Amino acid sequence: PDTAPTVISSDPADDSVGLEIDDNLIINFSEPVDATANAATLSCSQSGVVALLGVQVNDTAVMTIDPVIDLTDLETCELTLLAAEIVDNDLTQDNMDADVIISFMVGFPVVEIYGIQGDGLVSPYNLSTVTTLENIVTALDTNGFYMQTPDARNDVDPLTSSGIYVYTGSAPTVAVGDRVNLTGDIEEFFGLTEFTNPGSYDLTVVGTNQPLPTSIFLDESFPYTDPTQYPLSLIHI
Repeated sequence: PDTAPTVISSDPADDSVGLEIDDNLIINFSEPVDATANAATLSCSQSGVVALLGVQVNDTAVMTIDPVIDLTDLETCELTLLAAEIVDNDLTQDNMDADVIISFMVGFPVVEIYGIQGDGLVSPYNLSTVTTLENIVTALDTNGFYMQTPDARNDVDPLTSSGIYVYTGSAPTVAVGDRVNLTGDIEEFFGLTEFTNPGSYDLTVVGTNQPLPTSIFLDESFPYTDPTQYPLSLIHI
């Protein structure tokens, strides 16, 4: 039976994050289609309505859309494919049954370390990619380093941690006191939240010789009954 064309996949996918600011938008249809120059619109939270190239296609199952400007990091966008402007190419021409809306974020969410850690046993960002900015390297390991939120941004919440481990896989290239920005993958490793997959993350040193965050002192009354509440901040016992 003759069926209407559908969108079978897209890059970016709906509700995804991580699009680069200059990436094209790829739409894969279930069959070859014709589309007019008005078949797609893009609206973003900061860039506004963005003009598009590559929307008009003939007899192809792949539409490669090129925004005429670079998008803005951390903005959210909606790409709308208009059913009335897209038709298949078989004997009985059919438009798509309905408009398709694809929502996405440019770049990755920016989260403080205590937000990454969360107040539970598993990070709310486990198996996700996030960005965290302007944190201080506090200690080095043979294949990683620890970093912590500066005092001025500490959430002072006893149920969260302001420190996190960054696995580098080899000797780290940062130094204690460096202020760093990091985009990478979060994973629980034997119960500890860490940045992992060093080959895929983006680490930038934006300052050096910074004062270290205040140490946390543990004694018989703090932290309550669960010392793992502060596993990765600077600790003195």
